[in-house]
Amino acid sequence: MNYRFVLKHLGLLMGVLGASVLMISAVDWYCWPDRTVGGLAGIKALVATGLLGWLVAVVLLAFGRRADDYLGRREALLLVSISWVLGAALSGLPYFYGLFRSPKQCIRFVISMHATLRR
Repeated sequence: MNYRFVLKHLGLLMGVLGASVLMISAVDWYCWPDRTVGGLAGIKALVATGLLGWLVAVVLLAFGRRADDYLGRREALLLVSISWVLGAALSGLPYFYGLFRSPKQCIRFVISMHATLRR
């Protein structure tokens, strides 16, 4: 199994996704000039997500640096399945960051989840 090939292409995908999130944050900053607290928190969440996507891309590209150019069936299945999971995780991060804007909100969320799961 050619894991380096999979890591290299996952790094490329994460770089593209991170760049697209950063472009969305730039458009958000430019098109909505009213700087409310919620708007700035959303922009910060998008920028943090984009930068994290680029950081993961750099790490994955470093691990997949000397990859062979062979793509077999197993590598293709692994690449598609992991790319869906990583793409969904990266696209959900701004909402996760927006949920925990303060430690008090984080504690409230954990308590409410605990009460919900106990039922």
